Amino acid sequence: MADSGTSVTDDEREFWEAHPLALFSRKTVARVRKCSVALLEREAWTGTGIPIIRDGARCLYRKSDVLRHLGIDQ
Repeated sequence: MADSGTSVTDDEREFWEAHPLALFSRKTVARVRKCSVALLEREAWTGTGIPIIRDGARCLYRKSDVLRHLGIDQ
């Protein structure tokens, strides 16, 4: 994980320490990507973002998909 000089939230720490197949909420992924939840929702709606996994009404993101989107080798 790169140190950007900002403090890391518990959600972010959990993300970086998790298994590549772990699933995360939009809120956590938004924090990792440093973007808004609304942007993730818009990308999901238009099909231009990270692939989502639906669990009922929830939309989850697989860590490996997030890393691939960010261009980070696993």
